[in-house]
Amino acid sequence: MRSILAFAALVAAPLTAAAAQDQVAFRAITKADYTAAETQLAAQVAAGQREPGVLLNLAAVYNKTGRAAEAVALYRMVQSEQNVLMETASGAPIWSHDVATRGMTLASR
Repeated sequence: MRSILAFAALVAAPLTAAAAQDQVAFRAITKADYTAAETQLAAQVAAGQREPGVLLNLAAVYNKTGRAAEAVALYRMVQSEQNVLMETASGAPIWSHDVATRGMTLASR
């Protein structure tokens, strides 16, 4: 269940430069290369990217690397935006606010 919470991509996202970078970051996360994933995702956030998949994956990296406060801040940012239907790595649909809520629960443990 934890992987469902941490690694999500937008449903039917167009193949843009941001989407391609998301795939690079996702592959890095699945290989536990959190440094590479963080580099990709943090650069997107710094460039103004606010898509839930980017924020949630960066929050997951922060959670995995012991930075719960930073993760919670990103989860709250996701919750402050529109709730969007997302697709998990397994293909199952889930709402962005649900992922953020569950992520905050994990971060507080």
